[in-house]
Amino acid sequence: MKKISIVMNIILISILFILTLYIVNEYNKMQTYLFNVNRRGVTITKYLKEDKEEIIVPHYILGKPVYSLEGTFCTTGGGGARLKKIILPEGIKDIGITTFSSCISLEEMNIPEGVTILEESSFMRCSNLERVELPSTLKIIGKSTFFECYKLKTINLPSSLEVIGEEAFERCRSLKEIIIPESVKEIGENAFRECENLEKVKIPASVEKIGENAFLGSEKVEIITPKNSYAEKYAKENNIPYQNE
Repeated sequence: MKKISIVMNIILISILFILTLYIVNEYNKMQTYLFNVNRRGVTITKYLKEDKEEIIVPHYILGKPVYSLEGTFCTTGGGGARLKKIILPEGIKDIGITTFSSCISLEEMNIPEGVTILEESSFMRCSNLERVELPSTLKIIGKSTFFECYKLKTINLPSSLEVIGEEAFERCRSLKEIIIPESVKEIGENAFRECENLEKVKIPASVEKIGENAFLGSEKVEIITPKNSYAEKYAKENNIPYQNE
């Protein structure tokens, strides 16, 4: 009986230890984020800390999956002034308007699989952002998504992409080359405006619309496109150098 009692005490202590760790962990999450909980899971609405250079957004809060980011991580009162790297969980499906806007220290970002839309201004004015990994599920890059991301050097657009929104890469001064995948149908107004070091943009025949001033102020740019494509017509009408593939 004495041995059984000892074993039971060990089991009880272990359970209490695990429970304490869980409570402390959940408490830390509640001190780090503001969030809402619904039937689908957790939506994070604000990041509260100021002293971190790297964060790993949790998969779960209060036992519910984190699936959406709809708040602000780096704007005034939202914390995140020193953030250089943000790691998102695979369960994230929605990245909302201005979520990472003005994260001026952010250097790299990986968008998880399952995200289909980068909403308006989601990375606007991330002036030190150099690397972004986009998922194979992405369909829309919204308006002003990477506006004034001055240090963004390269970006691989996935074959799932259909729309590049207005001002999506405006003033991305370090971009040198863009390859538009054959899935893209539309490039918005001012999409690559004032990309002063952009030298080459490969545009497929699938593109049916290019908005006004899409390459205005990108003085070095040359469009590479199939003969008789919409992009060739656009280049001629706007006095943009081009060559056929």
